[in-house]
Amino acid sequence: MSIATALDAASSNPDSAPAGGPSGLWARRKWEVVRVVSPLALLALWQLGSALGVIPADVLPAPSLIVEAGVELTRNGQLADALHISTVRVVEGLLLGAIIGLVAGAAVGLSRWVESTLDPPMQMIRALPHLGLIPLFILWFGIGELPKVLLVALGVVFPLYLNTFSAIRQVDPKMLETAQVLGFSFFQRFTRIIVPSTAPQVLVGFR
Repeated sequence: MSIATALDAASSNPDSAPAGGPSGLWARRKWEVVRVVSPLALLALWQLGSALGVIPADVLPAPSLIVEAGVELTRNGQLADALHISTVRVVEGLLLGAIIGLVAGAAVGLSRWVESTLDPPMQMIRALPHLGLIPLFILWFGIGELPKVLLVALGVVFPLYLNTFSAIRQVDPKMLETAQVLGFSFFQRFTRIIVPSTAPQVLVGFR
């Protein structure tokens, strides 16, 4: 087959259209439409199932009932109060967990002695299922705000602890040795070398 014949066949074949052409653009838009329509279709089926009695209202209320309840809670101020309380819990738990995770991770990363002392119990606690600790937290701390804040903190501690510990151990030892030879104090090495080197991985733990 000649080159001209091959080019004619390629140009006449609709499947060979470039990705940036009309067919490629339509394919991308089609999937975008599907991504938008599929959640709406799921909500419509949910509403229809609730209206027909297939989905019991006491198990899964209809979307319309949820919207009505949300509007009512917003109108009487209960939703704002609940959001405020939840936000305070999250912020307090985040701060507490961040302090514990960063301090423990830094101590373990900087000291082999602290690692051998602190890391084993931390790993044991990390292996426990957090949901399984809820009954124990209620028994130990009651049903007030404290156990809720502590559960949030528990979920924050270990990602920060592990990322901080790992990031410090990955700092280039040659940089630390050079800084020590140049007469840098421990505080200077920590603030000028360790903190900038570990910041990206520590931020991953926050995320």
